[in-house]
Amino acid sequence: MSEASLELRNIEKSFGAARILSGVNLVAKSGEFIALVGPSGCGKSTLLRIAAGLEAPDSGDVVLNGRTVTAIRAADRDMAMVFQSYALYPHMTARQNIALPLAMRRLNAWQRAPMLGWLNPLARAIRVGIQRDVENAAAILKISSLLDRKPAQMSGGQRQRVALGRALVRQPKAFLMDEPLSNLDAALRVHTRAEIVELHRRAGVVTLYVTHDQEEALSMADRVAVMMGGRILQIATPEEIYHDPNHLDVASFVGSPRINLIPVSVTAAGLACLGDTPVTDGLAANAGDKIVLGVRPEDVLLHRERQEWCAPVTLQRVEFLGAEALAHLRSVGHDELLIARLAPQAAAAFHAGETLFIAPRQDRILAFGAGGMRVARLVGASVHTGRHAA
Repeated sequence: MSEASLELRNIEKSFGAARILSGVNLVAKSGEFIALVGPSGCGKSTLLRIAAGLEAPDSGDVVLNGRTVTAIRAADRDMAMVFQSYALYPHMTARQNIALPLAMRRLNAWQRAPMLGWLNPLARAIRVGIQRDVENAAAILKISSLLDRKPAQMSGGQRQRVALGRALVRQPKAFLMDEPLSNLDAALRVHTRAEIVELHRRAGVVTLYVTHDQEEALSMADRVAVMMGGRILQIATPEEIYHDPNHLDVASFVGSPRINLIPVSVTAAGLACLGDTPVTDGLAANAGDKIVLGVRPEDVLLHRERQEWCAPVTLQRVEFLGAEALAHLRSVGHDELLIARLAPQAAAAFHAGETLFIAPRQDRILAFGAGGMRVARLVGASVHTGRHAA
C-alpha cells in the first residue's frame, strides 16, 4: 500500500448565516493517527465530511498525497469512511457488506450481474480475488465466523467490526472515522478502540478520527486536534495537550475530572493571590492583571497546616473511585470549587467539613490571561526552584 499524507488547507464552511469552519488548516503525515476532539457543534464532523468529499467547502482545498482532490467526488478519492451508524445494508450478509466496495471498484455493471457475472471467466476470477480479500480482512478483525450473518443477527460491537472490515478491505490511502464507538457500551468501547489502533498500525495510512470523548482521543491518537467554534485551537501530542495547553479552553476541555481554575490577581510584588493569599509568583503579568491559574487535580497538594503558597479550603466530601479518591473542596471566603486527586489511603485521613490548606505544585501551574491565552512563567520563579515539587 502506497504511503499518503492528507492536508486540509484553509477550509471555510457556512450553512446559511451560521459559520461552521473558519480557515481550518491541518496536515496529517503518512501513517499518522490524528483525533479531532471538541464539543458538539464545533465543526469536527463537517471537517471530516469535507475531507471525504461528502460536503464541499466554501473555500479551501483537500490535498491527498500532494494531489488536490477538492473537486473530485467521494468515490474517487481513495479514502474509506467509517460512520457512527455503521451504515451496513440490512439485507446483505457481513461478507456481502464487506465485499461491496471491492465489487463496485473491480467489476463493471455486466460483471456484477448475479448470474451472468459468474459465467465470465474474468469476472469469476475477480470475484474469487474479492472473496480472498474479504476473508483476509475478516481474519484481521476476528470476524470470520460472522461472515454469513446479517446485521440483525450481530451485536453492536460485531456490526462495528464489519464496518471496519468494509473500510479495511479497500486498502485506502486514508481512513476517516466519525465517532465510530459512540453506540457501544463502555467496556466494548475500550476493547474496540484497541482494535482500531491496531487496524491503523497494520494499514499504515493516515487516520482522521472524530470524537467528542477526550479519553478516546488521548489514548488512541499520535496527535490530538482540539476544535472549538470552527477552529483548531491546538494540535499536539496527547501529552502536550494535557500538560502544556496553549489556551484556557483547551485546558478546560481536556482532563477528567476537569482542571481546577483559580482566578487570581497580580500584586506589585509579582505575587499571584487568591484574595490576600499568595499561591504562586513569577508570572509574566502586570500588577492588577486578572489571571486564571489552572491546576490539574493530581497536582493539588493537601495539608492540615498552612504552608507557603497555601490557601484555606473546606473539605466537602471524598469520592472513592477504587484506585483513587477525589477530594471535593471549596475555597474559604472565595467560593471556588476545587478537586484534588488523592490515593485512597491519604483521603481516608480527612473528614468532611474539615478546614485544610491546598498548595498547587509550583512546577505544574498553568496560567492564562486575556482572551484565554497562556501566560509565561519567568526564569527565577518558584516553578524553577523545585521548592514544592512532590
